[in-house]
Amino acid sequence: TLNIYEGSPGNQPRFVPSLSGSGLFTVVPQTIYVSANAYATEQPRYGGVNNGALSASNSVQTYSYSVSPYAVRQYGDLGVAQIGATLSQTFQNVATAGQANSLGASTGGSASATEHASFTTGQAFGRLMLTLSVTGAQYGGGSAVPGLSRTEALDSSYALTHEFFLTGHIADQQVHYGGVTPYNFTGPSHTGGFNWTPNPDSTVSMSYGYVQGRDVVQGQINYRISGRTVLFASSSAGSSTAAQELQGALNGSNVTAGGGMVNAGNGAPVQALNGAVTPTNLGVVYYLQQQSAGSATSFDRDTIGLTISHSTRTLLTATVATSPGQTSSSLSGGITWSHQVSETTSLYAGLQVGNNTNSSSETTGTGGTIPIVQRGAFTGANVGLTKSLSETLSTFLRYNYSSNIQTTAFGFGQPVYNPIPSQTVLAGLRKTF
Repeated sequence: TLNIYEGSPGNQPRFVPSLSGSGLFTVVPQTIYVSANAYATEQPRYGGVNNGALSASNSVQTYSYSVSPYAVRQYGDLGVAQIGATLSQTFQNVATAGQANSLGASTGGSASATEHASFTTGQAFGRLMLTLSVTGAQYGGGSAVPGLSRTEALDSSYALTHEFFLTGHIADQQVHYGGVTPYNFTGPSHTGGFNWTPNPDSTVSMSYGYVQGRDVVQGQINYRISGRTVLFASSSAGSSTAAQELQGALNGSNVTAGGGMVNAGNGAPVQALNGAVTPTNLGVVYYLQQQSAGSATSFDRDTIGLTISHSTRTLLTATVATSPGQTSSSLSGGITWSHQVSETTSLYAGLQVGNNTNSSSETTGTGGTIPIVQRGAFTGANVGLTKSLSETLSTFLRYNYSSNIQTTAFGFGQPVYNPIPSQTVLAGLRKTF
C-alpha cells in the first residue's frame, strides 16, 4: 500500500504492508481440515477508525494470523463428533514512543491457543438436537494480558415445525485475566431463544439470557425480502481483548475480489477489519458490545450495499494509566457500489462516514492522572477495479481519499484539533485454489 499524506510536515509518502487472506484446506476428505487466515493493516494509535489513511506518528502497524486444524467424524444417525484447536498470534509496532491511554497504543505481541471438542446428535433423536461441547483457551505473550478460560456447555434445539426451532444454552464458565486489577468470573450462564428459517435463503436467530454476570441480547438476522435484496443485522456482547477481537473477526471472514474482508455468512463488511477499529492496546480486557445492520441489493450488473455499525468497549481491567469503567465507542456507516463491466472486469466504489469517542486518562509526572476525551470524525471514499486473469487468479487496484479529524481534550484545557487528510493507493492479487 502507498500512503500519501497532506498538510503535515514529516508525513512523507511511504509504503505500508497490507494483507488479507483466508483459506480452507482439506487434508483428508470428510475428516481432517485446516482453516487459515492472515491480515495486516495500519490502525489509529489512540483508537478511532481505520480508514486506510494514517500519519506515521499516529499509526500502529498490526499483523495477525490464525491456523485452525480440526477433525470431523460421522457416527451414522447418532451424530457428529468434532475436535480441533486454533492457534493465533497478533503483533503490533508503533512508529513513535509515548504513553498509552485506556484503549491506546502499545507495542508487542499476543498469542492464544484454543482447544475444543464437541458432539452433536443426529437424526436418531428426531426433533431434538443436542450439542455437548468443551472449550479451553490460553492467552498471553509479549505485552498482552495473560489469561485463560474454560467452558462446558450444552446447547439444545427443538423443532416445532420445519421452519421454527426453540433453542437453549446452559454452560459453566471460568474466565481469568491478569493485570494490575485482574478480572475473574466463575459461574453458570444460560440463554434461551429461537431459530427461524422463513425461506431457504433466510435465517433469524435471537436469544436472551445471562452471560458472565450480565443480561445479554444476541442475534443474527439474514432475511431475503425479495429476489434482489437481503437484509442483515447482528448483536453480540462479551469480554474480549484487542487481539481476540481481531482474531475472532478473521476466523469468521472471507476475502473479496477487491481485497476487502467480509463476513463469511452474509457478506457484510467486518467491523473490526474495515470499519471502526479495535483498540491497539494489547494490555487491557474490556466488555465489548457490538451491533450492525445493513442490506445488499443486486441488479443485472450492479450491486449496492448499505451498512451501519456501532460498538462500545468498557474496560474490565486496569493498567498503570487506566482504571476499569473507562469506555470507547464508535459509530460508522457506509454505502458501496459495484458494476460488472465484462465477464472479467468489475468496477466498485464506496463512501464511509463515522465518529468515535475515547474516554481515558494519562499519568502525570507527579504520579497523578488527568482525564482525556478523544473524539474523531472521518469521511472516506474509494474507487477501484478488479480484473480476472484466470479462473483462480485476479488482480485489483484501489484508490482511497479520506479526511480524519481527531480532537483531544486534556483535563479541562481547550481541545487540540489534528486533521489528517490523505490518499492511499492499494494494488494486489487474489488467488483461489
